[in-house]
Amino acid sequence: MTATALTAAAVARVTNDKPILVGANALESVTTMKWLTGATDNVTTATSLTDSSYPVTRAYDRHLHATTRPQTSTTASTWYLCFDINATKSFDMIMIGGHNFTSATSLTVSFEIADSATYNSNLHELASWSNAHASSKRLVSLSLKHTGSDPFSYSIDTSTPYARYGRLKLAAGANWTPQIGEIWLGTRRHLPYQFDGPLDDKSTESVVSDFEARSGARTRYVFSEGRARRAVSTLVDAAADITTVDNFWSDCGHGSKPFLMLDQPSTDAQRCYLMTHQGGLDFPLVLPAARQLSLNMVEHAPYYTSES
Repeated sequence: MTATALTAAAVARVTNDKPILVGANALESVTTMKWLTGATDNVTTATSLTDSSYPVTRAYDRHLHATTRPQTSTTASTWYLCFDINATKSFDMIMIGGHNFTSATSLTVSFEIADSATYNSNLHELASWSNAHASSKRLVSLSLKHTGSDPFSYSIDTSTPYARYGRLKLAAGANWTPQIGEIWLGTRRHLPYQFDGPLDDKSTESVVSDFEARSGARTRYVFSEGRARRAVSTLVDAAADITTVDNFWSDCGHGSKPFLMLDQPSTDAQRCYLMTHQGGLDFPLVLPAARQLSLNMVEHAPYYTSES
């Protein structure tokens, strides 16, 4: 793996709340993922403690509602969700969502990488959250780093084993059974400007079905409430940024797959929506060297508004 410091321009875009789109998840290429309890358990050979009814594939299926968890017959206060990314992949951010961390006691969550399947060689912590039990909100880090104060982008090279092994360390104050809906290791695609105004960044809706009896009495059945919907646009007027949009569209399967959208990455990185795009890419040429990007996005449950 190689680690490259993010450019000052990329860091500035986060600081200045320029929107971020994340269409690819490096974990979709994992060859092995297991729930384990030992700090040096071998992710390749150790017996998995995963509950078969809550498989680890749910951690990277682009859905927050379907969770993975270890078997409840094993008791531990510290759990590790270990994985081997044996593929050529890059990432510079992480999102952990759909979790039950509020059920833990004094929980600290850490994201670690190593170049050994037993995590005892070149083990580095890239991100951590203390008091993670205090909120049901998703955990997000846009500042992954193994050293120093500046964030890095990490690229896995399959020709060497270095740091292809990663894990989440969930250290609680008492025995518990963690559950996680999604871990997203992504490469963020920065937009150059904030979305154009007027911007309805508080637009939410409910999914309902109305029944009206012959008497005129009406009954409303609520399937879900608080879903975010965003119809936004922005000018993209640099060749590199136009390529960024093209890369994002490819990352999310040309709009066929859910993706992450952070509209305020500095002010509130936890406001990280899991979205699906409605319709095709609307990216027409409006000036000789500029395009107008329009996105029509709808959120996947569980919704951000349901987290506290």
